[in-house]
Order: sequence, then structure tokens, then C-alpha cells
Amino acid sequence: MTSRPFRFQAAWVSHARFEEVVRASWCSSSPLMPKLSELAADLTKWNKEVFGNLFRRKRKLWARIEGVQRRLAEGTSRHILKLERRLRHELEQTLDQIALMWFQKAREDQIRDGDRNTKYFHTSTIIRRRFNRVNALKDNDGEWCTDSQRIQQLILAHFKNLFSEDTDVSARIRARAVAFPRLHSSIVQELQSPFVKEEVLLALKAMYPHKAPGPDGFHAYFFQQY
Repeated sequence: MTSRPFRFQAAWVSHARFEEVVRASWCSSSPLMPKLSELAADLTKWNKEVFGNLFRRKRKLWARIEGVQRRLAEGTSRHILKLERRLRHELEQTLDQIALMWFQKAREDQIRDGDRNTKYFHTSTIIRRRFNRVNALKDNDGEWCTDSQRIQQLILAHFKNLFSEDTDVSARIRARAVAFPRLHSSIVQELQSPFVKEEVLLALKAMYPHKAPGPDGFHAYFFQQY
């Protein structure tokens, strides 16, 4: 059984100790990709041991608040009132984190109909997953294939063919001595110039924060924040 790939959760950022985890794991002198891999391992462990399951936490908080309110019905207590306020605050924070989780999964451009409309984002996530699922493909003979392994083979063959060199076209181009237009030397110099920090930051800030993550599992939101 293969382990699930790492996926950065935007809700983690709202945790009071999340930045400590990032700072403790990070080292600016190390190469970026290996360090991201190490950070992903640290965050996976931290999520399991500290952050925890949001839905389980919500159920526990609801149960505790109901218990506290039953105690308050019997008589007020300063200690119990402070406990109820703290539990309500924790519940509010948990509900916000759940809303952000569904918002991220839905990959919407903006929050709609209220910041905590998790039903909307939950439905959007289900629709997107169903829309993206490939249940059948036509092969070269025009026959529909529904076997998952055969579908994978057809997709792989399609993209291999798409990105491989067409020898017939290359031969015709060489035979006709096709002359391609040349870029001006100033444009070539600009394209070959090294990247500068300002360009990278500008491109990063222009990205949608919660769209699909990169191969490392981190969304643009993480790099925009840190």
C-alpha cells in the first residue's frame, strides 16, 4: 500500500505554533527541493501529533460545550463561564479552519456566500472530482475502454506521441530549407539575462494562492506567506 502524497493545508497557517515548525525545519543555506521534502515530512508528523483531525476536534468541542452548558443550567460559576468562552473560541477557530479546508479543496477563486459556507465548497469539491474523473476513453479503433489500467495505457501513449518528434515533419522542413524568423539581439539578450529576486516575487504574488499544488505538494499560498 503506497502512502498518500503530501498536500499542504492552508488551515495549518492559522495554528499559533505553525510558524515555529516551519522555522525549526528550514535552513536557508540548503537547496530548495530537498529542504521542501524535509519540511513536508515534518509537517506530516506535526499534523498527526499536534494539529489533528478537524472534524474529530469539532465533535469533541461540541460535546464539551454541551456538558458545560448543562452545568451552567444548574448554577453559574465564574470558572465554568470562562471555560465555556474558551471552548466557544476554539470551536469558532475550528469552524474557520474547516471552511478554509473545503475552500482549498474546491479551488475556487474567491469565497462566496459567506466565509463559512462549507456546504457550497464541499459540493464544489465533489463536482470537480467527478468532472475530472476519467471513466472511459476511445482507443485508436474507436472502441470505448472502461478498464482503469487500459485507460492509463491510452493516456500514457497519447502524451508520449504528443511530445515525441514527428520525423516526417522534420524531414520535410529540412528538405524545404524552411527559414524561421530570428529574434532581435536585444530580445535574445533579455531572454538570456539571469532572473532577479523582484521578478520571482512579482510572479509568485500574481499566482492564485489555493490552486493546484506543485509536485512537492505545496500551494502558492505557502510561498506567498513564508
